Amino acid sequence: MQRATVADQHANYCKAQSAAHLAAAEIGNFDFHSRMSVVFLGMAEVHQSAANKQRHAATIL
Repeated sequence: MQRATVADQHANYCKAQSAAHLAAAEIGNFDFHSRMSVVFLGMAEVHQSAANKQRHAATIL
């Protein structure tokens, strides 16, 4: 379960970074910040999926 918690933390970090880049995109350099926002959202999905798989595996064992 500890691995799932770490993956959850990484997912939350990536979501926060995505939001920060989205906010920065409104100020300037829209192309860069909007792309980075999408990248961090993708990483958040990967980490969240890993957390869910690790939680599922822990319930089976």
